[in-house]
Amino acid sequence: MNLAFITEDGTDDVVLSLLLRRLGSPEHTSTRYLAGVGFGAVLKNAPPLVRQAARGRCRAAILSVDCDETANHFQVNHQTDDSNCRRCRLSNSLPPLHELRKLSAGAFEVVIAVPVRTIESWLAILAGIQIPGSLSEFGKTRHERLELKRLVYGDATPTAEVMRTRAQQIGGAGDLQQLERASPSFADFREESRALR
Repeated sequence: MNLAFITEDGTDDVVLSLLLRRLGSPEHTSTRYLAGVGFGAVLKNAPPLVRQAARGRCRAAILSVDCDETANHFQVNHQTDDSNCRRCRLSNSLPPLHELRKLSAGAFEVVIAVPVRTIESWLAILAGIQIPGSLSEFGKTRHERLELKRLVYGDATPTAEVMRTRAQQIGGAGDLQQLERASPSFADFREESRALR
């Protein structure tokens, strides 16, 4: 099975691929599409990249953007189709699933991951690292996101190689049930990924 990873940086695909394997998805190869740096680039480039993945005989497109300072889709008081919610905006930008399935000539799924607040939040939980303040709030500011990187990688500005290596170590060993209990955004990702099994 080939999965297309459409992300805003070069490490999220490593973490998500590993987590998918641990969640029971079949062995897969990865086609990596770096949509560009930041949410704006992903929002702009995701629709054509998802179509490209469907035409390219991928089984699914896995999209990932960090929540950062925007509205938390997974809060109880979340408004449907909130224009400040990255998950809503990304989901609404994509072609309909029936169109993608026609392009792929068969089964095709879209799985969206929007870690709250960042992928490092998920990794910190998996590693048992104490996050200052609230999990759903810490990581809104640039300073807090840098602190999350420091806590997880040992450096606020780690190299891509350090990030990938550390992410593989943590993602391969952490307690996924604990992550699901602590992070509604991961619970959502886990639920969406069931379509790949």
